[in-house]
Amino acid sequence: MGRIHPRSIVFVDSQVRKDSRLVRWVKLWPIIFDESDPLHFDAVERRKIWEIIAENLQSTAQVCEERWKTLLDSYETCKQGTIVMHETLYELLEECLDTNVRDANGISRELDLLMLTTSEEDDDLFFERDERSI
Repeated sequence: MGRIHPRSIVFVDSQVRKDSRLVRWVKLWPIIFDESDPLHFDAVERRKIWEIIAENLQSTAQVCEERWKTLLDSYETCKQGTIVMHETLYELLEECLDTNVRDANGISRELDLLMLTTSEEDDDLFFERDERSI
């Protein structure tokens, strides 16, 4: 069996962190993922939200939107049992997209925003804890 190069692990960790931040920002804006939101089909409004998300992630709206679509595809494929997804990402996406999980958690948008504005040190601790469980 082959060995995993340490740089590969660092890249995966880095990508999981970026993806997790993206999911947490998207979660604040149901217009992006919730078809029952009155503005979901308003392309201009959705573009404005992608710009806000991209600015906070120091990226572009196009990159963020494309990565979001990739994550959605991966999540749906993972739910079908075809692929495996990082547990943290799966749980974040499930919380964001599955209305039953969302309603059960009852997490408000304001609390989510507060959690996003915590320091990077807190974010690093979140991932260190999660990596130990893998």
